[in-house]
Amino acid sequence: MIKTLQKLVGIMAVVLWIVVILVIVIAIARHQFWQLTPFIAYNRPQGIIGWMITVAFICTIVSSILKLVDRK
Repeated sequence: MIKTLQKLVGIMAVVLWIVVILVIVIAIARHQFWQLTPFIAYNRPQGIIGWMITVAFICTIVSSILKLVDRK
């Protein structure tokens, strides 16, 4: 059960990181990168890209924790 959850969260983290990178690359190519900023302001995520980065980071941490729990 934990192994399946860890794989699901890991896949979700990878997909989110890929989407974040693609959004940033496309914004740079269209010269719209500065419209995405700030990603984090006033100690909280701002805009869709800030929330995607935050959720991807959380999924990465949860996946790592689940991997450590599964070893025991």
